[in-house]
Amino acid sequence: MAGLLFITAPTDLKRLNPALTILRDWEFGDGEYVQKVITTRNAYGLDTPDKALEATEVPLPDDFDNIWTNTSIADIEAYMRDAHRSLNETTYSVNASLFLVLDEEALRKDDIVICHREWSLELDDYEAEFKKTRVPLEHAHAMYANLEVSNMDFESFVEDGEGQGEGGWWTYRPIDGVEIEEDVIAEREAELQRLRGLGFVE
Repeated sequence: MAGLLFITAPTDLKRLNPALTILRDWEFGDGEYVQKVITTRNAYGLDTPDKALEATEVPLPDDFDNIWTNTSIADIEAYMRDAHRSLNETTYSVNASLFLVLDEEALRKDDIVICHREWSLELDDYEAEFKKTRVPLEHAHAMYANLEVSNMDFESFVEDGEGQGEGGWWTYRPIDGVEIEEDVIAEREAELQRLRGLGFVE
């Protein structure tokens, strides 16, 4: 499952490259690139038949131009609501109710924000509010993929109780008994070391 990724952190390629590398599908896709970095602010041009989104590969180009730097998550949510509203007018192959945000805090903590709007049977549409949580980078793709295919719901990955959900934010909770296998970690670390040797990673 491919993920829509907004980068709001400053453009520091040697910090972005390792994050994007960890986000690859190492567990089930042999390290396949699965994240699509959004580089347009035109909600109607997010993904069209003549200009389909493609997975973003590492290393990022030296002239990588990120128009989302310093954008708030609230503004990105508004953009994705616009993208969803345009679904009837433009052909899309993307899910406008689910996306990731790599911000400065995420780079510091080796995590990423997952934002998700759930379907409401009562509204016969997606809920207005996005639910958000910060997920360790190495677990982000698994959570994203499960939400994408509705295999698990958002609440399966977060804590419940007092304070949860305030402002749309929840605390991530790892799934009990689910661990990344050592050979998967070794393959991922080998790729990071290769990129480090080439000067693409700190």
